[in-house]
Order: sequence, then C-alpha cells, then structure tokens
Amino acid sequence: MRKLVPLLCLSLALAACKDDPPPVKAEPKKPTPVPSDFVMNEFINDDTKVKGVTGDGGVNMAGLTADGGGGGGPAGGGAAAPEDGAAAKLVEAGQDPKVARRYAFTAGKAETRVGQVKVSISVETPGAPPQQQAQPALELTMKLTAKAAQKGSYPFDLKLEKVGLAEGQGLGAQAAAEVTKQLGPLAGLTSKLEISNKGTVGELTFSGDERMQKQGTAEVLDLLQQTAELLSVPFPEEPIGVGAKWDVQNVSVTQGAKVTTLTHFTLKEWTGDAGVVGAEIVRSAPKTPLRDPRMPGAMLEVNGKGSYTFNVKLDRPAVKVSGESNMMANIEVKTEKGVQTIHQNIKSKHAIDTPGK
Repeated sequence: MRKLVPLLCLSLALAACKDDPPPVKAEPKKPTPVPSDFVMNEFINDDTKVKGVTGDGGVNMAGLTADGGGGGGPAGGGAAAPEDGAAAKLVEAGQDPKVARRYAFTAGKAETRVGQVKVSISVETPGAPPQQQAQPALELTMKLTAKAAQKGSYPFDLKLEKVGLAEGQGLGAQAAAEVTKQLGPLAGLTSKLEISNKGTVGELTFSGDERMQKQGTAEVLDLLQQTAELLSVPFPEEPIGVGAKWDVQNVSVTQGAKVTTLTHFTLKEWTGDAGVVGAEIVRSAPKTPLRDPRMPGAMLEVNGKGSYTFNVKLDRPAVKVSGESNMMANIEVKTEKGVQTIHQNIKSKHAIDTPGK
C-alpha cells in the first residue's frame, strides 16, 4: 500500500493530464485569478514509481526527484525490488495460533486478474459554480506469472492483456469509441514486478516499446502500478493470528507536498493458507507551497481516508480486493480580492477480481 493515491485528473480519452509545467522565467509575483481549469495532477507526481515512461508533455518521468530535478535511467532493466523502508510495524499479535505469514508464489503458474478504477471529482472555486465529474470506470486485465524466488522475493512477468471501459458506463457510442481508440493499442505491454515473501510490492519496470510514448500511456501505466500494489498485503515480521493489527507508513511527494500515508491492517479471518485482511488508510500533508507556476504563492494542504478489503492466498496474488478512498485537497491562492481557497474532493474506487472465481 505504498502509494495507492487517488486519481486526480483522468479525462474521458485519458489525454487531458499533462506533466508538471516546465519552469517559467522569473517574473514579479503578483495576485492572479484562480485558474478555472486547475486540477491537481497526481498521475505524474514527483516520486512516480513507473520507470522509463515518457509523459504526454515529453518529459522523462523516470527518476524525477522531490525537488523536480531530472535523473532517470533508461527504460528497461530488471524489476525494481520491494522497498525495505516500508516495513510493517506490529501493533497487536492477535489470537493463537500465531504464524509468520509468508507468500510462496507458485513459479510458472499464470494468474489472470482484472482491476477496475473509478474516480469522481468535485471542485469548488471561489466565484464559480461547483463542478462535478464522474469519470468512467477503467478496466485493466493483467496476466501475472511468478518465477522462482530470489533472495526472499518473487520476480513476476506482467502482461497488460486488455485495457478499456468497464461495462455499464452509459457513454454514447462516439465517446466510447474514442476511449477504445486511445486505450486499445496499449494491450500487450509487458513489464517486470517483484513481490517479497512478506508481501511488499516493488516498482513496475518496462522494456522499450514505442507504445509507451503515446499520449495517455503514462496515466494508464500509473493506474497499472496502483493496481499492482493491491496484489498482496505487506505482513509483519512477527507471527500473527486472527485479530492481529499492524501499520505501514510511507511518504511521497506530490506537486511539492510531502504526503504521509499511514495504513492500519487487521487480520480478520484465516483458514489454512488463505484469509481476509482489512486496511484503513489515513493520508495527510501539512500546508505546503504548491509547485505550480500559474499560482505563485499558493499553498496546498491534503487530508484523506480510505478503506479496503483483501482476500488473500499465500500461493498466488490477491484473489479479490475492493475498497475506496476519499481525499480533500485545499489550495489557498493569492488573488486581487485576497486569499481564496479551491476545494477539491476526490473519490476513487479500486477493485481486483479473479475471472471465474
């Protein structure tokens, strides 16, 4: 659950989100009106985990740092290993019997998972009527094949077999056709992924493929990373039983804001090598200068909560996952009328299902 960020700008054809604007020449800071089209873009964030992908704006996303500096190695290479820094901290060990939960993925066995993401955004801007937009739910069909464990981690080959709209979106034929046109060519993309035997998910890495440079691809691959992070639950080092509680804390940087995400896990059920785990997420960022040249002097504050349920089995990726999160971003902007605040409320739903189950 390292990132699991809400999706903050997803146009119908996945072409509206852009990379952070390039630096602008220094100008005297003066009050500016609140941009009517401003929506926080957390797809292309400062510490993106999608490696070797070029965003729509042509900026190489790989290796972007918190201060906006470029680094970024070339695309390809091995899958990035799970981070040790996201270790789970045990709070309560739970009931007997207590067992150290460890994944033992079956090497060579292909598993298919279908992930869905649906987002709705409401924006309140001073001097303008409230705006609401419900994005159509996207569906990602993945084929995952584990390899033999290496030093406590399992490499996976991941293939994006299909990407498109989930059923029942109620879009007109023309709009649906445009989405299909944008997303269809991404089917067949392959990547590498590692999951530790404790359930920590690493970063997706992609080999060279010209389709990764197409408009909208960066956003879809970030969706894929989010979905991949739901494929397992990060278990603590210690033995645990039903009722056990443990925490995982992570920090990311988005448009200049240092966002802390604290996830509280609870082992609700367990039989044999399978069980049910609940996760409650609390996300926050103190008021911080917003990195957006259109609004000099603007300040950003973030707060959010989420709740997820995982059906896990220790020999395969999560069988079923469902949950949703709600995040409020408040942006204070200096204008000629004084300080005004934009309120953005983002609701997102994530799900993973196993076909035929």
